[in-house]
Amino acid sequence: MIKAYCLYQHLTADTDEVFYVGIGSLRRPYTRKNRNKQWHDVVKEHGFRVDVMRIFTDRDRLRDWESFLISFYGRLDEGGGVLVNRNNGQDLTYAGIKRVPTGKKGDYWRGRKHSEDTKKKMSRRLLGNKNRKPLPVYCIESGKMWNSRKEAAAELGINDSTLKSQMSIPNSKFTSLRYLR
Repeated sequence: MIKAYCLYQHLTADTDEVFYVGIGSLRRPYTRKNRNKQWHDVVKEHGFRVDVMRIFTDRDRLRDWESFLISFYGRLDEGGGVLVNRNNGQDLTYAGIKRVPTGKKGDYWRGRKHSEDTKKKMSRRLLGNKNRKPLPVYCIESGKMWNSRKEAAAELGINDSTLKSQMSIPNSKFTSLRYLR
């Protein structure tokens, strides 16, 4: 399967003025994540709409087009343009860290290390609170009780994660089981 990338621009919703030029996956133009403060300021004041200009399979041509458009419109932070872009394209840097996108998950942290404090926080979060006892579960139709959701799922032949999802919906029509609190 061939990977497709797009060249896009963001325009203000009220005046249709270009304020950002970017490249990325076909989803990237529509996301608000990982944008700079100036981008968010413009969107907060004017809103935005997306114009996908071209679809590419060749990243080098894509970067060339991005660089051309950024130089054509100019950058606000350099004093001679309208774009809130923070770089001229090509280098794909984010927060000063050189990234070489390979399309693989987790590329951002490859070759970097977390601090000891961060490692401890992540470990605690992954372990969760092991001292917490499972809540008893009961059936509102039959009145039958189980010591835990996992026990009820096993006896009823339901996958535990499925039962958890069903029980998370208040007054669920999918299950008559409830937590005893």
